Amino acid sequence: YGVGVETNVTRAISYLEKASQFKHVLAKQTLGSIYFEQKYVEPNYEYAISLVKEASLILRSKYKYFKDGDTFVEMIESLRVWGDYLSRSHNIERASEPYLIMKAECILASEYFEIENLYDLLIEADTKIGDAFFQMNKFVEAEKCYLQAYSECVKDEKYLHQIINFAELCEKLSRTYFELGDMHKNRAFMESKVVLLNQLARDTEDFELLIFHSKTLYGLG
Repeated sequence: YGVGVETNVTRAISYLEKASQFKHVLAKQTLGSIYFEQKYVEPNYEYAISLVKEASLILRSKYKYFKDGDTFVEMIESLRVWGDYLSRSHNIERASEPYLIMKAECILASEYFEIENLYDLLIEADTKIGDAFFQMNKFVEAEKCYLQAYSECVKDEKYLHQIINFAELCEKLSRTYFELGDMHKNRAFMESKVVLLNQLARDTEDFELLIFHSKTLYGLG
C-alpha cells in the first residue's frame, strides 16, 4: 500500500506468497482477492479459489480446536467468500460445497454457544445451495433447499418484516415451480410476493421498489 515505503506490488506479492506457504490465513485471503479481482495481476480464478478454500479449511480446523465465537465468525466469512468466488467464476457444480459446510457448522456450533444470527446464516446457506442447484437445472433439489429457507423465515416474525428478502425467496420458489411445471404453486408463491410488496408499496415512494412491484404484478398477470 505504500505505507512509509515506495509501493512495490511485485515484492508485496512475493511476501504474501511466502506467508501463505506458512498457512497464514490473511495472506491466503489477500492473495485470493488480488488474483480474483485482478488487482495488479492477470486474473487466475482457480488459484484464487484454491487460496480462499485453503484459508477456510485452516479456519475450520482452528475452530474445531478452540470452539470460540471469533474464529467461528472468521470461518463463516471465509466460507462465504469461497462460495462467492465459485459462483462468480461459474464453477456452479462446486458452489454448493462451502455453503453445505457453512450450514453444518452453524448447526453444530449452536450446541456450543448462542449464535445471535443463526437463522440468518441457515437461510443464507440454504438459499445459496438452492441457487447452485437451480443453475444446474436440478429443480427438485433446488425446491427442497428453498423450502427449507422459507420454513426458517416463517419461524420468526422478524423475517416477515424483511419484506424484500422474503419476496425474493418467494420469487425463487415461484421460478422453481415454473421449471417443474407446477403452475399452481408457481402462482401461489407469485401471489405471496405480490402481497408482501403491496405492503411496502403503500408506505414508500421508492422508485426501484415500485418497478420491482410492477414487474411482479406483470409476471402474475
